[in-house]
Amino acid sequence: MLTERQEKLIKAIIEEYIKNAEPVGSQLIFQNYALGVSPATIRNEMAYLTEEGFLEKPHVSAGRIPTSLAFRHFIKNLMEEEALPVVSEVSFKQHLWEKREHPQLMLRQAVYDLAEESRNLSLALLDNSFLYYAGAAYILDHPEFYDIDLTRSVLKLLDEVEIIRSIFEKLPESKDVNVLLGDELGYKRLNPCSLVFGQISFPRGRTGYIGILGPMRLNYGYIIPRVRYFQKLINELGQGA
Repeated sequence: MLTERQEKLIKAIIEEYIKNAEPVGSQLIFQNYALGVSPATIRNEMAYLTEEGFLEKPHVSAGRIPTSLAFRHFIKNLMEEEALPVVSEVSFKQHLWEKREHPQLMLRQAVYDLAEESRNLSLALLDNSFLYYAGAAYILDHPEFYDIDLTRSVLKLLDEVEIIRSIFEKLPESKDVNVLLGDELGYKRLNPCSLVFGQISFPRGRTGYIGILGPMRLNYGYIIPRVRYFQKLINELGQGA
């Protein structure tokens, strides 16, 4: 059971890590967050959270980075969602409304809009066979993908529909957005990544998924409500397809 101070510390470390993609030190937290304790106390708390699996220490840094356990806890208990502006909702609904009778065209538009809105790689799968994606260039905006082997793995994944289908199907049916973190994706080469996705459906039993694939350091408070919006919009408009 985490204390209130430890909860605040996890939230602060994740927020800093999302912003800067750098290990987070106790002095930075002390300067930027009013936790009401000294840097030494923060260091002790960070050491405890490391022992408990919420943080890890890169070999070359004195700071800590959050683990998938910390991100899972953050998403479930600490995250604050940033709603999609109404003007954007109206614009995206108009884009998809024009293609509502054609699922494949609607998904192409949706993944493009989601990629542009989130500035991340967006992808959708329809009927376990039709894959659409947009925003592949945005992965290079994340320092994690300066690793050419990781970038190659993600780009290669876009040619492997069966693997993408198997990843999407790892969770049971759900009306809400799902998040797979690191090794939950089931492929070691994608351990630094995460997938935020929702299930979609059309008449005559046609089903699929839409989501965002990016680093584990995604801004979930921003990404999750946007994936949820497109999921619900597609499910709403798709019933007329």
